[in-house]
Amino acid sequence: MALMLNSAAMPTFSVIIPTRNRARTLREAIPTVLAQTDGDLEVIVQDNASPDDTRAVVLSFDDPRIVYRRSDHPLSMHDNWAAALEAARGEWIIVIGDDDALLPDACAQAKKIIAATGARLLTWVAAVYGWPCHDAPEFRNMVQVLLGDGWEEISCRQVLEELYTRRRGWIGAPSIYHGFVHRSVIDTARGRAGGRYFFDLQPDIGATLTNLFCAKEYVKSLEPLSIAGWSRGSNGGRGQTPEAMRAMLKRLAAEAGQTIESWTVLSDTRLAGMETMMLGTLANVRITLGISADSDAAPPVPADERSVLRCVMRDPGGISVPFDEWKQAILEHAERLEMEIDPATLVLPPAPRHHAGFSADGEGYLRQIRLDAGRLGCNSLGDAVQRIAAILRNYRVNPAAVRSSLWPVDPVLRRGQCL
Repeated sequence: MALMLNSAAMPTFSVIIPTRNRARTLREAIPTVLAQTDGDLEVIVQDNASPDDTRAVVLSFDDPRIVYRRSDHPLSMHDNWAAALEAARGEWIIVIGDDDALLPDACAQAKKIIAATGARLLTWVAAVYGWPCHDAPEFRNMVQVLLGDGWEEISCRQVLEELYTRRRGWIGAPSIYHGFVHRSVIDTARGRAGGRYFFDLQPDIGATLTNLFCAKEYVKSLEPLSIAGWSRGSNGGRGQTPEAMRAMLKRLAAEAGQTIESWTVLSDTRLAGMETMMLGTLANVRITLGISADSDAAPPVPADERSVLRCVMRDPGGISVPFDEWKQAILEHAERLEMEIDPATLVLPPAPRHHAGFSADGEGYLRQIRLDAGRLGCNSLGDAVQRIAAILRNYRVNPAAVRSSLWPVDPVLRRGQCL
C-alpha cells in the first residue's frame, strides 16, 4: 500500500526512512527532515507492516513531500529497503533510521559540496545521540560529535584494501545510510547485481561495499550532516557485543530465509564483532557483483577459512569478550584448520581510548565532544538536533577559535540555547 500526499516535480533528494513498529521514535525523526533549510526533497517512509500507529503518525504531518508506503506482511530488512528505493524519485538518495535525524542544513551543505567536487558519493561520520530509553547506561543520554571543516576526496580502491586487511572499519566509508548516493551509482550496481542494490543481510554495510566497487572515489565531509540515534530498538543500539551482533544477524537471516551457520569462523561469538562479520559481507558483495578474486577491481580477499582467520588475528582490538577467550577461539580454529600458530604472537593490544568530555588533537584543537546530553539541555532527539547544529554552525564560522578552549560549546552550555 502506498499513499503519496503530493505528486510534485522530481526532487533533488529522496530521504528514505524504513520503519517497523517504532512510531514513538519516528514521530521525532520525520520533523528533522521536513525542517531542512533546503526543502528540495521527498520523504519516503517505508512501513514494514507495523501493527502500531505508524500510519497515523506519518499522516499527522500533512506535508506534501511525504510518501507513505506500507507492506501487507513483514519483509526482510533488505527487501524493505529495496521497496523504498523503488519509490524514490530523487537524483540523490539517503537512508536514515526511524530514530535518527538530519541536521537542519544537511541538504544545503550536501549541494554545496557536490557542486564544488562533482561527487557521486558523499559521506561523513554521523553525530550520535543516545536516547534516554537505551538499555546500556553508558550510551543513555549521550551526545557525541566529531568536529571538522571542509571535505576530502578518498580513493575507493584504497578503502577496499584497508577493509579487506582489517586496517579500518566501515564507518566513514560511502554508505547510503547516513550518506548521499547519486542515482548513477545505484544504477551501476543494479546492472551488476541482477537489478538489485540491496541484497545483503546487512543492507547498510552491503550497500557501502557495493558503492566502493562501483565508483573510483568518494567525498567525505569532515562535518557531520546527520545524527545516528541509538535507541532501545535500533540495530546500532543493540549490536554492541558479539552475542548481540550474532543474535541480530540470525534474526536478519531468518527474515530473509537464509542462514549464517556456514560461516564457521565468523559465527563464533568470541570473534564475531562488527568488523569480523564484515569479511563475510565483503565476500558476498564481491561475488554478487560478479567481480572475480583476480580482477583488477578486487583487492586481495580472504579466499578460504584460513585466510579469514588470519584476517581476524591481525586486529583483536574492539572485541567485547575477555582477551583470553578471544585467544582460545583463535587457537581452537587454527587446530581445526591445521594451521600452526605461535600463541606468543597473539598479544593484547593497548586498551582503546574512550573519550569523555572534550578531546583535542596534538595541536590543541578541539576535535570531539562527548557529553551527557543533559549538559546541553537535551531531553529529546529534537533538542539534540538544535544543540549540535548550534555547535557546528559556530565551528564552521571560525574553526581556529577552538584551540585550547571550550568554544564553541561553552556558549551553548552556559545559555542552553542555539546561537
